[in-house]
Amino acid sequence: MQWQDFISRVQQRANIRTPDEALDLIRTTFEVLSERLQDEDASTALDPLAGMLRDYLDLGHGEPLDVEAFVQRIAEQEGISAQQAREQARAVLEVACELAGQDEDEGVLQLLTLEYQELFGRPGRGH
Repeated sequence: MQWQDFISRVQQRANIRTPDEALDLIRTTFEVLSERLQDEDASTALDPLAGMLRDYLDLGHGEPLDVEAFVQRIAEQEGISAQQAREQARAVLEVACELAGQDEDEGVLQLLTLEYQELFGRPGRGH
């Protein structure tokens, strides 16, 4: 999948009007998510996506960030409701997992707590 395909799929799945809005959502979602992930754990899981997303990934030190805080940060940065942020962030991560050829038992979602995995419709074995 090419970068434009990724943006287009996010735009469609998240029901966003323009490609620029989809790109903003992708940026915000991965910037906020990257604060939650630790360098060593995330580097392998994000490897299939790193080329496309490198500008948006500034991996932190595993900052504790519960799902509601994650959703709220996205809502505030995007100027949307928490419900919209939840649905749109879910769309971004689902498309990203598809792009990377990852399912619910591997990759980015594996690094997240069960609470996060359930947020993204993928109950599983989180941390």
